[in-house]
Amino acid sequence: MQIRNYSPRTIYTYVSLLAGLSRHYHASPDKISTQHFKDYLLFRIQEQNVSVSTVNQSIGAWKILQIDILQRKWEDFVVKRPRNDKRIPVVLSRTEALKLINVLPNVKHRTLLSLTYATGMRRNEILKLEPGHIDAQRKVVRVLAGKGRKQRQVPISGQLISILRSYYKKYRPATYLFEGFKPGKKYSASSFTKIVSRAA
Repeated sequence: MQIRNYSPRTIYTYVSLLAGLSRHYHASPDKISTQHFKDYLLFRIQEQNVSVSTVNQSIGAWKILQIDILQRKWEDFVVKRPRNDKRIPVVLSRTEALKLINVLPNVKHRTLLSLTYATGMRRNEILKLEPGHIDAQRKVVRVLAGKGRKQRQVPISGQLISILRSYYKKYRPATYLFEGFKPGKKYSASSFTKIVSRAA
């Protein structure tokens, strides 16, 4: 999976899902039949109420096991993916989003949420940003690692650049734009989540 440029998070998820399958049957994954795998998915859906996303990830992990590891033909082990639920996402209004940001007393936290809201970047993308990824002259942020590791540029406003400048002058991050207590270490995903929860 590393050779195929899967992210560390995806590799961890896939390995964990296959480990869960193995524990369920008390057997090595290569000894588990396709029917047993389907039965396991049904168990996960009916008894554990897992999401469609988790089921699809399990199928992805199963496919890699069959093709890349066991050198089998996928046609012999194919498992159809479930249809995704079409849910309308709950989106904050501009007023609600600004309230969420402005209620925070900490400059770093306000800047973190301001950048997230203004750009729509994913949490991991925000946390991997480095100061050099902000191009103030062209008013863009260079995003290095989204899904599929595709690079892209996200436009930002002059007002947001001013907020980022004020933040940078106060904190002077060493490596990542947003760092934890240790210089050079990026801010953690769990801390990011706590900020949003506290603000909400």
